[in-house]
Amino acid sequence: MLYSKKVSKSGEFNRVKTVIKKAVQAHFQTYFREIRYHDNLKNCILVEFRKQNEPSKSYFDKSGSWLIYEGVVFALEQTKMYSAEELLRLYQDQGAQMANRLDGHFVIKLYDANADVYLIINDFDKTHTNFICETDDYVLVTPFLLLAAVIVKPKPDYCALNEFLWRYYILSDRSMLQNVQRLKSASVYSIKNKHLTLTTYWYWPKQYTSLSLEDNIELLADSIQETARLIDQHFQRKVVEFTTGQDSRTVFAGFTSQNIPVETAIFGLDDDVEVVNVKRMAQKYGFKTHHIKLRQDFLDHIFDYFKLAVTLGSCEEPGFMLGRIFYMKASYLPFASCVVNGVHGRYYKDGLWNEQYVMNLYREPRHVNINRLLKYRILNAKYRDDIFQDKFLEIKRNSAEYFTKLLNRSISGYEHSPVAIQLDKFDLECYANFGNVSNTTCNCAIDMLSPLLMRRNLETALSMPPQWKYNLSKIQRGVVTRLDERLAREPTNFGNIDMLPKTGLRQWLFLFRYWLAQSSKFTGKIKKRLGMEVASQLQKTWDYLPIYKNLLTDSEICNLIDPEAMVLSEIIAPQRWQSYLASFSTPEAQRLDNYEFLYKLAGVEYFLRQANHCHGLNSQSN
Repeated sequence: MLYSKKVSKSGEFNRVKTVIKKAVQAHFQTYFREIRYHDNLKNCILVEFRKQNEPSKSYFDKSGSWLIYEGVVFALEQTKMYSAEELLRLYQDQGAQMANRLDGHFVIKLYDANADVYLIINDFDKTHTNFICETDDYVLVTPFLLLAAVIVKPKPDYCALNEFLWRYYILSDRSMLQNVQRLKSASVYSIKNKHLTLTTYWYWPKQYTSLSLEDNIELLADSIQETARLIDQHFQRKVVEFTTGQDSRTVFAGFTSQNIPVETAIFGLDDDVEVVNVKRMAQKYGFKTHHIKLRQDFLDHIFDYFKLAVTLGSCEEPGFMLGRIFYMKASYLPFASCVVNGVHGRYYKDGLWNEQYVMNLYREPRHVNINRLLKYRILNAKYRDDIFQDKFLEIKRNSAEYFTKLLNRSISGYEHSPVAIQLDKFDLECYANFGNVSNTTCNCAIDMLSPLLMRRNLETALSMPPQWKYNLSKIQRGVVTRLDERLAREPTNFGNIDMLPKTGLRQWLFLFRYWLAQSSKFTGKIKKRLGMEVASQLQKTWDYLPIYKNLLTDSEICNLIDPEAMVLSEIIAPQRWQSYLASFSTPEAQRLDNYEFLYKLAGVEYFLRQANHCHGLNSQSN
């Protein structure tokens, strides 16, 4: 949505609308079945992106009011999914307060003709990503960062780049372009009389629930089942991404416990332990699983998927990673119209706060130990910096202070709340953004649903004390056992520990196996901090090294990393960069982490060049 503040400059606005259309056609046309332009509206233009078999998600009434949304919108307290017309009627009945009656992953944009006000409503945990940019003349709200370059000169935000290189995604509200930010969670942005204002409709719990563990298990089990019925009611063809992890099992149990027909899918090599165990469970319990692999149609067009991922993902995750994830989700289309996954189960079990409690002997800490959080989480995987100039190195040197400020902003007003609540808040608002990016991007191909992030479930989890969540979670084990004890008896991918409740002698045996697995995980964090190569779970699922080597032979990739042509040349030290590139001819440098670092920067370079192209379209039309 592009809103014009300058009614007197209608000729100028018409020109910019034409540029928006050209930018959309140049960069997004091939990725969608249909793109509609609603350009006869008062002071604004809407662009509606529609994927294969997607119904219209816009509605325009006779009074001049309209509503358009992205994602999926459910009723919070009913087993119901809303259409655009129903949402507009709900707004006309309840006003902006309707936001507190909604659930799902969405961004809603609407115009109220009677009040002459434009509203942008984001879901309560911002699981659907949009960006907002305001200039003297315009307000732009878009799922695609690239389009912001039409109205602002694209300048890279190097603080965002530093976040990206530390974590492979951006934690803060920043984007890869200066002066363009993500929408905040539980937000309502209003534009009236040319002024943009922001209000919040939901606030984080400050204390733990007063309900008992058993009450919470029953409440959450009922809610997980109701979520399964909700999805089944509105999506005939659905697939659950089922691994041997606890999170997808929690979601899957919501279906199996009610005999709701659903298929599953898993990605990985034939001999991958996850794939082997899921296939064994499928045969044992009689559910269908689809084994997804990287096939030749991906391997022959890997750079095309790289570019797609950077464009649709707004350079928020590396193209080499997100491109593979997008291909995997698109592979479901022949047998599914909806993907159900276990993102993010971290609020139901050992969370970002885990080290804070474990290293305090499971007692409630007095405050967040920021140094511990930086050491074992945010800054635990160092990235190489010998190829950068001082301009960027100064930003990196300031990383600890920068991320400390980011944390303090997130937990401001919650300093007297338990540490688990503080860090869950920071986690959901910042640290766990990677799951939102992946889901939002892949939603361009197929509807993505994460029941554990839906408000009807997550609101319960956020107020539960860590005593129920650490050591692989009493609450999750209790829920799965209550829903489907057969699934609870199966070993998980964490030390082959099952999900049955642990009491008596079983508790001590469980703790022994848990700490054995946890120590291995902790050792990996130490190795990463020392700069040693440690394969992640994603890296273990496929043999990526030959793919990365092949990608480096692509002429377009080579052009992106040419120091003389790079937009990033202002922070790259050319001679050291050339030496770095030359090192890839040696076996010692041909490591996964080395290629991935290179392709992170290549993706950012590709995005910035495309942003410059979008801005150039505006300059050319002047």
